[in-house]
Amino acid sequence: VVSVRPERPLDFPKGIEVRSLDALPASVPAGQPFALTAVIRNDGFLDAKHVIVSLSCNQWCDPSIARPTPVVAPDILENDCAQNSNTCALNELDAGTKAAVLSGRGTFYVKRILERGQSDIITFQPIAARSFTSRAGETNFAKIDVNISYVYSTNASLQVSIIGEDELQRRFREG
Repeated sequence: VVSVRPERPLDFPKGIEVRSLDALPASVPAGQPFALTAVIRNDGFLDAKHVIVSLSCNQWCDPSIARPTPVVAPDILENDCAQNSNTCALNELDAGTKAAVLSGRGTFYVKRILERGQSDIITFQPIAARSFTSRAGETNFAKIDVNISYVYSTNASLQVSIIGEDELQRRFREG
């Protein structure tokens, strides 16, 4: 029996991977803010463009006031938002910083391009822990969903020759 291995192991397509996702501090009392830090890396074979991160949460936290760090430079945002005005709006953040908020709360345009092999750290803060008076004595866990969207683009060309029946027969005869 001969052991055969593919040249490259079979795997899912590579792209931007979340290397770590940490809440700081790891536990907070209800009503207190916390931060969420994600380390992302482009493990794909192409540059990822227009990286968008969205946050959502169950009833035990509120990501609606969270802001990303770092944010994309305002001049880049203005160009990209101008092209996508139906889904993108420039929002003024703390101390005059702008961020692109896409189609509602909790969705941010965080990176114009993440090159192949490049990593980045994205921090969202403050995220508020919630409580309800009817359940004040319970320990509750916030479930936060982080979605990363990006664009991969490739192109290819195929040269096609169109020949007639006579030329086809001639080429078959020549071998």
